[in-house]
Parts: sequence; structure tokens; C-alpha cells
Amino acid sequence: MGIQLNGSSGADIISSSDGTITINGTSTVANPIVTDTITISDKISHTGDSNTHIRFAGDDTVTVETAGTERLRINSTGQIGISTQTIPSDAAVHIGLDGAREYLRLDADTGNNNAYIELQADDNRRKAIIFKSGGTRRGVIGVGDSDESSATSLFFSASANIGGNSPHMVINSYGTIGQGVTPKTWSLGKAIHVGYAENVMHGESGNGFHMVQNAYYNSGWKKTSADLSSIYTQWQGKHIWYGNATGSADAAITWVERLQIATDGRLTIKGSGLGITEVEPNNYNSSWAVAGGFIALKGDLAGGNYWGWRQKLTAAGSVTQANAEKKLPVLNDYTYPASSAGMLIASSAKIGFSASDASPQYAHGVTMLFDPTGLAISGNNAFDCNDAVSTVTAKVKLRGSGKIELNDPAEQSGRITIKGANSNGSTCYAVTNSGKALQGIDVTCTTVGDGNFGGAISLGCGGNGRSGIAAVQDGSDDDVNGLAFFTHGSNNGAHNANRRMTITSDGVICGEPLINRSFGTGNGHFAGNGVWKTIVDLSGWPNDALFIADVAMQHSAAYTATFWVYKTNNAQYKVIHDQDSLCHWRMDGSNLQVQQNSGIDQTNTFGYQKVFMALGMAINP
Repeated sequence: MGIQLNGSSGADIISSSDGTITINGTSTVANPIVTDTITISDKISHTGDSNTHIRFAGDDTVTVETAGTERLRINSTGQIGISTQTIPSDAAVHIGLDGAREYLRLDADTGNNNAYIELQADDNRRKAIIFKSGGTRRGVIGVGDSDESSATSLFFSASANIGGNSPHMVINSYGTIGQGVTPKTWSLGKAIHVGYAENVMHGESGNGFHMVQNAYYNSGWKKTSADLSSIYTQWQGKHIWYGNATGSADAAITWVERLQIATDGRLTIKGSGLGITEVEPNNYNSSWAVAGGFIALKGDLAGGNYWGWRQKLTAAGSVTQANAEKKLPVLNDYTYPASSAGMLIASSAKIGFSASDASPQYAHGVTMLFDPTGLAISGNNAFDCNDAVSTVTAKVKLRGSGKIELNDPAEQSGRITIKGANSNGSTCYAVTNSGKALQGIDVTCTTVGDGNFGGAISLGCGGNGRSGIAAVQDGSDDDVNGLAFFTHGSNNGAHNANRRMTITSDGVICGEPLINRSFGTGNGHFAGNGVWKTIVDLSGWPNDALFIADVAMQHSAAYTATFWVYKTNNAQYKVIHDQDSLCHWRMDGSNLQVQQNSGIDQTNTFGYQKVFMALGMAINP
């Protein structure tokens, strides 16, 4: 049965059979009312827009297309694909945009509305956000499940591990953080476990900040493991260190204070054999007052706790007052004024220092000994607790008189003697040893650069002024060097010393340069033809001295001249040598002058000019 509508002729476009209407071709029905089911074989399209459809791409599959491209797909299992036809089997929603950036954005409406992403699962199941690249899991943020120590802890993992049993960081419901470890349960403040459960940074309101090792607080301080425990506390301006002995894991801890820096800078050390002092302001232990800002230690004579060193070869169990120094040398426990900046180490008897591993110096004694007469330094098996600086044999002694003794020579006060151990006929300085002294003094430094000074010795006569001898580097190689000699000629000790003589690396002895310049054009160091130009005035330089002058205009042999003049004891100038060319030297009074006779003005030409004080004849100038 055929039905024609809208007066249109041609093939039937609407037919009816058994209560079903089938529409073929293209037709328009305005405002249809359907009370049951519409069956469509392929798609629903937007009128006038051939690129936008709702399609039935297959059994149990619905897609949405825009611009002729599929944008949304819902498959037979209820999985949703956005901008992709391929949905991984483990994804409920899969987004596959092709743009440079892909966003999933939840925008709240205007006003005070909020936006949330909520992951819901049972308490014993994981809730996680997974980060992947190249098909590989790279990181996870989630909440644990029954496999982990706490199903309510938030975990972070920079690995492929989707679970929370091997996290890189965990935050539990109390706010405690574990970095690479599951945190302990804390009932006070907030804590961060660093790397291992034993290492903790802990903060509590109003009561300080702590760095804790092998301890945690849960209704009291407890051990994390059986090892030693310690804690460093910053509390109300104080710095306090505590310790605790070994014990079982989770056992209660009683902290023992070992060291404290008070708010006024005082340092208190506490421990076995040491006096314990009150550290509250202005409430020192009355038995020993300590100047503010200094360290105070005092031995406890009770129970055999003697600070000092015992006699060599005296066993630890037999240490008594008779064979040990009876008291710890006290730091700032005498008359050192409280206003002094520094620290006094003092003793009514003697002080010994040792670097041996025998405690307390059972086998070797001490290698450095102080007493009221001075300091003695020696080698192994050196000084006993009953020795004295004045009587022992030592490698080095610094005596109270100001005398320094090396290798125990009997020398006068104020003089250092370095005595080698070379045999008769041998040398203490071998040129084959890179020039280094085999015995004696070797003074050197790091590379200084061409023309700069290295190792030096300065010498004075009681004032501030110093004469000196220094190595001087010759060129870029720091193995090539000579010697420079300096004197201090001013009565003002603050003035600089003057370089007087140099022995070059080639062995050439050079006097003090008055003028030493090599120059290019444009410097005005010469003059016009036939004009005398003063190079230096010798009136301010010493008498009884020979001065040597050398000039070369344009570095040419035709303009090279040398000149020697001796300044006598009564300041007369006597020419000893005068080798002329087209350049000439002369003395005009005390002025040493040069002239050029090239026939043209050479004021700004290039060349060199050198004037040196070579040597003198004054024994005591």
C-alpha cells in the first residue's frame, strides 16, 4: 500500500505496513510525534549540515561526529572514547586528542561555586591518578588499599608501581610525611621521615623544632629501632642536643641532655665525668662561674673521673689521683675578663695534646705539652703526665723567654737555629733537587704569573719597615724564576719597600731601574732634532753609585747610545763611558738628558729608554 503526502508525485516516499512506517529517500516531517520506537539503520544528521551526525556505527555502539570526524564513542561495554575509536580495555573514559596540548577542565559557574574531581572506591581498594608516557607508567598519586599499612594514606610514586606498598612519599591521615618510607604514628606535632623511618624532622606548636634520629613520639618518645637515639632541638632561642642509649624498638625514651647553646651564647657540655651546670640566665652553678659567651668545662673528681692524661703504661682500671692529673684544664675559669673576645685555655699545672688512638693516651703519652715555662712538641712515645717543658727532650720548644729551639739546640734567646742531620762532607742544598733545600727553609706559593713575586723573606730592625728577598717569576712558566731584593728607605713604616736589585733566571744582576720603558709611537719620549730632553734627575738618587743609561730610537743601531756616569760622595757627576750615535747622552747638572740628530722631529717616535743604578761604593750609606 503506497501513501503520498504533501502533494508530491513520483516514487512512494512513505509506506505503511503492519503498523510500521518506513521512510526512504529524503523527506521532511515537521514536529513528528513517536509513541514507540524509531529504528534508524545508520545515522541522524543535522539539516543543512552534512558533517554533523549521531551514528550507530555497529551493534551496541553509538558515535557522535562533527566536521566529518568522530568525536565521541560509547561501546558495548559502556566505555567512552573521546576523539578516538580505540579504547584500551582498562579505561572507562579514554581521551585521544591530536592537538599540541590536551586538557580536561572542570569550570565552576560564577560566584562561589567549586569544582571537584572525585574518585570513589571501597576502603580496601586503591584510588589513584596514573601518569604515563610512551605507554609506560611514570608516576602515581593515590590512596592506599588493604595491601598497604594504611588505607587512608595518600601516596606519591615516581615509578610504574600503581600500588602504595613501595611509595616515594606517603602522607598519612595525621599529616605525617614519609619520604621513601611509611611514616610512624605520631601524636604530637607534624613530622617528616627522610629516606628511612629513623630519620625525622619534627615540629610542634610552641615547643620547638627537632631533628630526630631513631625516635618518634606517640604518647611519649619511643625508639624506632634498637640502636642509639639522638635529637637536636631548637626551642625558644636555644639549641639543645640530647642522646639516649640502645634499647628495644618502640621502647620508651628518656632523653639525656648533652650540649646546649643558651640564648645569650653560653655553651654547656654535659656528660659522664663533666660538671653539669644550670644554663638558665644568671643562674650559674656557684662552684664555677663562666664569662658570658665562653666555654666552661670542669672535671668531676668524684668516682675517679679525672680529666687529664694518665701515666704511660698505666691501665685504665688503676687510674687514681696519684697517677693522673687531678683536674680538667679549665677553659675561661680563671681571671679572663667577661668582656674579652676569645677563649682562654688555662691550667694550674699543665696541658697535653695527643693524636694517638690510645685513650686516654695509655701507650704514647701526649705529643704536645704546655706548662708555665712554654711549649714542647715531639714524636711518638713523647711526654708523660709528670713531665715538664724545661726538662724534657723535644723536637721543638717554644720557651717563655721567647726562645725557639728546633731539634733541641742550645741557642740564644731570640734566635732560631735549624740544624740538619747531614753527615760530614754531605750537602744540605743539592742543585739536583729542583733547587729545593734538603734541610733548612723552603718558601714557595702557588703560581703568581710573569713578573710577580712568589716565596719571600722579610727582615726588619724593630720598626714597621721591612727589607726583603723574594722569588720573581720570569715568563709564563712558574718553574723559571729569579730573585728580587727590596729595601725600605723611608722613616715612615707605613711606606712601601722599593725594589733595588734583581738577579734574573739567567744569572744577570740588574740594579734598580730609574727608567725602564719600551714604547710605541705617540708617547712623547723623544724631542725635535738637536733638542736635549731630560730623562731623569739624579739629584734624588744615592751618592757613591754608578748609573748606566741605554737608549735606542726606533730600535735602530744608528740611533743606539750608551752612557755611564758615577755620582760621587759629594754629588759630583763623572762620565766614565759615552758611546754616541745619532742619539747622544749628557749630564746637565744633575739632569741626565738625551738628544737625537736625525734631522727631523722625532718627539713621538718609538724605541726604548733605560737608566739603572748599577752598584755603589758606600759601605754604610
